[in-house]
Amino acid sequence: MKPKIDLRAFAKWIILAVAIIMLSTWKIGAQTNVLPVLTTNYVMAVPYYREVNGQLYNTERSSLWKPFYGDILQIATNELIISTFTQEPIYQAVTVEGDDGIHIHPQLMSKNVVVGHKKVTGRKIILVHYSEDQGLATGQTIEFRAMRVGTKNYNGEVIEIWDYGMLHVAAVVTTNYPPQAKRKN
Repeated sequence: MKPKIDLRAFAKWIILAVAIIMLSTWKIGAQTNVLPVLTTNYVMAVPYYREVNGQLYNTERSSLWKPFYGDILQIATNELIISTFTQEPIYQAVTVEGDDGIHIHPQLMSKNVVVGHKKVTGRKIILVHYSEDQGLATGQTIEFRAMRVGTKNYNGEVIEIWDYGMLHVAAVVTTNYPPQAKRKN
């Protein structure tokens, strides 16, 4: 007597055998588990972008920032005591020959000419975050822009605290993927 053949089981074995043969002859490229490389670069912004209390300011455009001239009175940790001043022009009257717009011929005219500047002492302030890398010395005159951030009791008098700001440094993170290997077909 002939054994009965289960056609369903036979078909499954045939399909499985064909699949094994196909997979063994099929060329599979090597898979590489390559992770991307993260690179962080730190870029310093232009000098007039400054941070005060975590906020970024453009010192040339913000109305909160004021220009100062000052003499350094005292250097302390992270702060300078500054005696501010302004420079007022000194005029002198001189006689010049010129056209006054009324007479046809040149006339002798009186004209004020700036011949110098006078230093007018202002208020005393505390300046914080000014760069100490510039070789500061007591008595040195500096020019700066700063933003008012508060007041402080200094030797019995309340004086304003002005912040020079810290340079803004931005972190630029880039993802670099390694180059793909060329596949041979």
